[in-house]
Amino acid sequence: MKNWRVVGLTALSLVLGGGALASSSGLVPEFASEKKKTEVKIRYVDIRTNKAIQPQTEKLVPIGAHELFKPVVATGYQMPKAIEKTVGQKTVITFKYLPETYTIKVRYLDDITGNEVKVREYRSTYGAKLILPTYQQQGFTKTRVIR
Repeated sequence: MKNWRVVGLTALSLVLGGGALASSSGLVPEFASEKKKTEVKIRYVDIRTNKAIQPQTEKLVPIGAHELFKPVVATGYQMPKAIEKTVGQKTVITFKYLPETYTIKVRYLDDITGNEVKVREYRSTYGAKLILPTYQQQGFTKTRVIR
């Protein structure tokens, strides 16, 4: 901690509420000043598209502070690891989320009996469009699609 010399002790003492008279040598410890803070932007994006999957958030952090930033839970995505970083003037933290992979089971049924004619499985990732190929079975015609 740095020291500084007090000049005009009476006026300074009145301004500081008597705090300037704390030392007989005329030296008073430097007043603690709050560290400058910056707004850290935190982004949550899909690793494939780089598009936001959650709204961006901001956190007010002292410049030079070493912080641990934790990701948020995003439905349909694997949780990325936390990021440890020393905060600078303009810091942006980007969490990249990998979509979960799912198995989709399609059952083709006989409209009259309700019996299964065929079952097919397809794999897809969360958020991706899945276009199912048509299925034809001898002796059957497609009548409707149940969603």
